Amino acid sequence: MLKNLLKFALLLLAGALGGALAVKYLPNFNNFSQSVQESPAPVFLTEEKTVYIQENVAIEQSIQKVKNSTVALKTITPKKETLEGSGLILTSDGLFITLAELVPWGSNFNFFVEGQKVHFQLLKRDLNQNLALVKLEKNNLSPVGFFDLEKLKLGQRVFILAQVFSPKESSPSLFANQGIIRSYNQDFLQTNIQENKKTIGSPVFDIKGDTLGISYLDKDGFLSIIPISIIKNFAGL
Repeated sequence: MLKNLLKFALLLLAGALGGALAVKYLPNFNNFSQSVQESPAPVFLTEEKTVYIQENVAIEQSIQKVKNSTVALKTITPKKETLEGSGLILTSDGLFITLAELVPWGSNFNFFVEGQKVHFQLLKRDLNQNLALVKLEKNNLSPVGFFDLEKLKLGQRVFILAQVFSPKESSPSLFANQGIIRSYNQDFLQTNIQENKKTIGSPVFDIKGDTLGISYLDKDGFLSIIPISIIKNFAGL
């Protein structure tokens, strides 16, 4: 028993001596321990928030990329009604597409590219497809890439870019809104974006700036899209 007590006492003494030596010869030990304890915990963005920020930046960049690909139009009908909307430039030599409902026969048409009124020819118009093909008398325009609809996914983020006239301005201003694809088939794509009628005909883009088609208001008040595949066939592209 005495022998065991002696061993225990020696162990306690060795521990005390070790602690004393650490304090004497490692003066920064306490500071190190304190700094570790007081360091603030790292802050990480969640994956969802990171993706959201990346998508917003991508959309902002895409708007700058495609902002000159839209055409504004203002139509005065024979009944003196004013129709306003947008269209999409298809080729650099002036072909552009819009909705047939915006360009009824016998009306007075005004088309604006980058805020400037341009001359035009109305080539064809189909009420069943609600499409009209126009040739602008202007070259060196800014067409955009076409989205591959085979890669379309439910919930995919999209944005519209419209040309809108304000009551006190004679030239249009750019207007953007964003949402997702809520349903689709080969004939139409529906978004969850609800807008007023002045934004119809506006092109709809994915976050990379490729166009999915042009928009119209469906019976439920959502912006739906005439797919780019139908538009290309109509325009002979």
